Amino acid sequence: MAWISKLSQNIQFIKKRKVHHWFETNYYYFQFAFLFVAFDARLMFLNHDGLSLAIFFLAVSIMAFLTNLFFTGKTWCNFICPVGMVEKIYSASNKHFSHLTSACGSCSACKKSCPDIDLEVSYWKESSLEPKRVAFYAFPGLVLGFYAYYLALGGSWEFYFDGTWTIQSLTLAPSVFDSGFYFLPEVPKLIAAPLTLIFFSFGSYLTFHILELLLPKLRILEHKDKSSIAHITKTVAAFVAFNFFYLFAGAPSYDEYPKVYAFFHFLVITISAIWFWKEVNREERYFLQERFAHNILKKMKVAFSPAINLKEIYYTYANKEKDHVDKISMYKETMLELITDGILNKEDNSLSDKIREQLGITKAEHTKVMRELERENSILFNTQNNLSTEKLYQYKSYKNYLNRLLETQDKINSDEINVIRKQFDISEDEHSKIYNELINSNVTLHDNIINKLSDISKLTHLRHILIPQNTKETTYLKYIISEDIYSELEVLINQLKLYSIGEHVSLDILREKLFDLVKNGVDDQNIVSWIKLAPMFEEELLSIYYELKDEVDVYEQTELIKSLNYHLTGNDIYMISAILLYINANKEALLHDIHLEYLSFDNNHIINEILSVLHNETTLMSVIEKMAYIHNVPLFGSLHTEDLYQFSKQISTKEFKKDDVIFKEGDSGHNLYIMTCGSARIDVEREGKSFQVATVYQDDYIGEIAIIADTPRTATVSALENVSALELTGDDFKELILNNPQISFNVMKNMTHRLLKQKQ
Repeated sequence: MAWISKLSQNIQFIKKRKVHHWFETNYYYFQFAFLFVAFDARLMFLNHDGLSLAIFFLAVSIMAFLTNLFFTGKTWCNFICPVGMVEKIYSASNKHFSHLTSACGSCSACKKSCPDIDLEVSYWKESSLEPKRVAFYAFPGLVLGFYAYYLALGGSWEFYFDGTWTIQSLTLAPSVFDSGFYFLPEVPKLIAAPLTLIFFSFGSYLTFHILELLLPKLRILEHKDKSSIAHITKTVAAFVAFNFFYLFAGAPSYDEYPKVYAFFHFLVITISAIWFWKEVNREERYFLQERFAHNILKKMKVAFSPAINLKEIYYTYANKEKDHVDKISMYKETMLELITDGILNKEDNSLSDKIREQLGITKAEHTKVMRELERENSILFNTQNNLSTEKLYQYKSYKNYLNRLLETQDKINSDEINVIRKQFDISEDEHSKIYNELINSNVTLHDNIINKLSDISKLTHLRHILIPQNTKETTYLKYIISEDIYSELEVLINQLKLYSIGEHVSLDILREKLFDLVKNGVDDQNIVSWIKLAPMFEEELLSIYYELKDEVDVYEQTELIKSLNYHLTGNDIYMISAILLYINANKEALLHDIHLEYLSFDNNHIINEILSVLHNETTLMSVIEKMAYIHNVPLFGSLHTEDLYQFSKQISTKEFKKDDVIFKEGDSGHNLYIMTCGSARIDVEREGKSFQVATVYQDDYIGEIAIIADTPRTATVSALENVSALELTGDDFKELILNNPQISFNVMKNMTHRLLKQKQ
C-alpha cells in the first residue's frame, strides 16, 4: 500500500493539499475505525470468500493511490492507513531507531511530529492526544474481540483452535445473515460480529482507563508525573495486545506441531517481556537527557572518557565540576537545538525544569537564556511563522536537492524547478528565498553585515543625541542602548566568521577592534587598523566611528524625535520601554511629536505598564521604572537587563512619612530597602544614649546586615523627610548575592564599612 501510494505522490498535475487541522488532531479515531471495519469484514465474509478478499485489497489500494493523488506527502501512511496505528503502538518511544529517518526525499511537511523524521519525538509530542490514548487502550480489546468472536460463534475455543471454522468456510460458504451467536441464533452475523468487537474494545478502553487512574496510587509509581503514568499504561496495553495476538495467530496451523507451537510462544513471551521492561521504564525526561548528551558529545572537550550510555554521559557532565559560565553556554546552545528540532518549545517548563535542576542551572538563569534566545531568534520563536520540525526539515531537504542540481547542472530549467517545487510543496516566495541563499550566499551575507553595521550606527547615534541630563531615565536608556549595541556586535561577529575578510586574519583581533570601535574616545589609529582588516566595510565603519568620536554638545530636538520614533517601531521590548520611560521624564519637550500609534504590544505587560504611566492612568511604579531605579544604584550596576527584569519583579514599593521609623534596632530583620526618594538617618544606641552614625539618600540601600548575618537590626533608621523605597525580601536578596559574586563582594565591603563606623 505504501508503494502504491508512492506512485500517485509523484503525480503533480493535481494541486495537492494538506489534511484539515481537525483531522490531523483526531486521525487516530479514523485509523482505529478503519481497522475495526477491516476486522469486522474478515469475520463476516473476507475469511471465506476469495473474491471479496480480492475486492477488499483492490479497494484499499485504490484508496491509497487516490489519497496521495489529492493530498501531499505521506498522507495515506500517516493519517489513513489502519496499519499505521498498529505501527505506532508497537514502535512506541523506540530510542534505538529515532536517529534513523525514512522521511520523504521531497518532504512537504505534511504532518506535525512526523514519525519518519524522528520516531521518538513523534511519540512524546503526541502523547497527550486523547484520540491516541483511546486507540491505544481499545486496541487490545479489538484484538481479543476478533478471536473471542469464534468462541461466541462456535460455542467453544476448539471451534477456533482445531480449525473447524476454516472447514465450514470452505464447505458451507457462510452468509452475513447466518446465525451470529451460538447462544442467540436469531442475531445475524452482520450484527453479532461488530457488536462483539465494540463490546471488547470498549471493555479494553475502560480497563486501561481505570488502570491509569490506579497506577499513581502504587508506592513505586507515586513519584511519576501524568505523562509517565500515561506512557506506562500505553505500554501495558501494547504488551497485552501483542501477547493476545500471538496466543491465537496461526494456532490452527500450529496445532499439528505442538512442540514448535510451545517453543514459539516461549519466544513471544520472552521477547515481549524484555521489550516491556525496557519500555515501561522509559520517560520523556530520559529522551531529553539523551538529546542533551548527543549535544554534549558534539561540543564538549573533556579530559575523561565518555560512557557509551547516553544517560551516563548526561549525568557525568551534570555532576562534573565545570565552569558554570561554560555550562550555561552549553545549556543555551542545546536549548536552541531542541527548540529548532521541535523537541521542545518555550512553554515546555516541566521538562526543562528537570534538566536545568540536574545541570545546576537556576530558574533565573534559564529565564535569561530563553529571553536571550528569543531576542536572537525572533523568527524561530514567532508562532505565526509556524516553523515546525517538519517545516524546517522540508526547507533543508529542498535546499539540499537544489544544491545537488546546481552542482551537476550549469542551469536549471524553470519547468523542472516548478515540478520539484510542487513535489516539496514549496511556495514561490519560499523557493526564491532558498534559491537566492544558494546562488548569492556571499552577497546576501555581505548585505546582512552592512545592515547590522547600519543598526549599530543608528544605536550609537541615538545614544549621543539624548537630552543631556544626568537623570536615572537617561542613564538607564543609555545602558539599554549599550546593551543592544554589544548584542548586535555579537551577531555581527558571528556573521563575519562566515565571510572571507582576508588571509591569516584572527577573529579574536576582529572582535577586539570592533569592540574598541564602539567605545567612546577611540583614536584614529584603531579605526585605521580595523579598516585595513575589513576594507569592504570602510564607509559603514567610518560612519560609526565619527558618531562615536564626535561628542554632541548641542541638543538637536528634530534629530532626537526622528531617532526615537524609529526605534519605537522595533521589536525590542526593553528598548521600547526604556524610550517610553525617557519620554515620560521629558513629556513637555517630546510627547506631542512621538508616534505612539506604532506600538502594538497589547499583550506585553511591560509596555502596557509604562504606557499607563505615560498617559497618567496609574500612579503605581512600573517594572521598567523599578529597573531604572535599580540600575542607578551603584551596588546593582553590574546586573544585565534580564537580571534587572527578574530582580524588579520581586520588588515592591514602600512609602514612609517624615519621622517614621523604617526599622528599629533590635527588631528582627527580613527585608532590604532601596531608597528612591528622600533621606533617612541611621542611629545606634550605646549605653542608653542614641548616636547618629550616618545619613542615607536616594540610591542608597539599608537593612542588609541583619539579613546576611541573620541577626536583629543593628541600628534604627528614621525618615528625615517623606521617603519612597523599594522593598526586597531577605530570601530574594540572598539568592541575588549568591548568583552575582560581584554584588556579593560589594555588599560585604559596604557592610564591613558600616559596622566599623557603628563601632567607632
